Amino acid sequence: ARESEAEQLISSLVDPSKNNDTPNNQFVRNLELVVDSRLDANSENLIYLAANPMQVDTVTRAYLQGGGRPYYETKNDWNTDALEVKARLEVAAVPIDHRGLVRIDLS
Repeated sequence: ARESEAEQLISSLVDPSKNNDTPNNQFVRNLELVVDSRLDANSENLIYLAANPMQVDTVTRAYLQGGGRPYYETKNDWNTDALEVKARLEVAAVPIDHRGLVRIDLS
C-alpha cells in the first residue's frame, strides 16, 4: 500500500517529507525495497525492516529430517505417455536474533 512512498524516499537525494533541501540520509538511500501485498492484509500502516544477513544473523533456514535437497517422485501414465513429477523440500525459517528485524507503525 505504501510502495510509491517508499520508492520516493529511497530514490530521493533530499528528504521528501521536508519543505527545504534537507539531505536524505545515506542509510535510507541504501535500503533495498521488497514489496509483498500479503502484508497489507494485516495493516496498510505497518512497514518492516530487516538487517543485511551479512551483518546480523536474524533468520536462518533449517532443513527438516536432515535433507538439504528436494525429494522427487515420478509417475508414468501408460495411456497418454505423460510423466508427472512432484518435488518437495522440507524446510523451515528459524528466527535467531530479534535485533535484525523491526516493525514500524506509521499510523
